[in-house]
Amino acid sequence: MVTDEEFAKREAEVAALLREAGICVPPKDPSKSDAGRVDRIVEQALFEAVVRDTAEFAFRSFGETLSGVFSALSRSATPPPIKPPSAPNPPPNDWDESSGA
Repeated sequence: MVTDEEFAKREAEVAALLREAGICVPPKDPSKSDAGRVDRIVEQALFEAVVRDTAEFAFRSFGETLSGVFSALSRSATPPPIKPPSAPNPPPNDWDESSGA
């Protein structure tokens, strides 16, 4: 792991190389923290995740909702099935030998 001293030394070397190349790099103030920048990045990432999840939920449930509505409409538009009339009781069999007659 790089210590703060090594990091500052390498950063100074890079700044010196850039100055030699004619690129002006303002010195970084070590007392300033990038915590605000990190917080903004984290907030942006959380916001994007919430928007993505909300949109995904809305669009996935939209299809299922339409499917349910059309299913209910088709059931209400279709008349109920017609039951065939029940057959009357058959007449008694007079020639049945088991009846004892």
